[in-house]
Amino acid sequence: MRYFYLALCAALLITPALLVSFTAPANAATTGLVRGTITADGALAKGALVTLVGEGSRFTTTTNSQGQYIFAAVPFGNYELTAHYQSLPDTSVNLTVSSDTVSTIDVALSQQIKTIGNVAASARAGTNGTPVAVNQIGGAQIRNLASAR
Repeated sequence: MRYFYLALCAALLITPALLVSFTAPANAATTGLVRGTITADGALAKGALVTLVGEGSRFTTTTNSQGQYIFAAVPFGNYELTAHYQSLPDTSVNLTVSSDTVSTIDVALSQQIKTIGNVAASARAGTNGTPVAVNQIGGAQIRNLASAR
């Protein structure tokens, strides 16, 4: 009988430990870290406003004296990071935050306009196209409209 009680006590002590070990993956990290440096025309941007928006969350911070920012404990998902500094145009970057990872996003703000693509469009008129409607109104018609009132 004594061995039975010892075995029962051992089972009662071991069972919770096994349950905890099998449920540990459910407690895995569900957040990531986003950090980076903001520069303005090549210089570190001290005090730049950095905003991270997505997945129903909005985080805002300013850069330190080295132009660096950090967002800790960001829930995983898709975000848009926007950097704003003085009168320079804002720059936005899309990113995906993964669980238990560090994303380094450096943003270079600049007053210079950059060409990111060219678009060429052409049109052809012909018998297969939609005809263009043309209405011409002369002076006599305008006088008649004015006197009809």
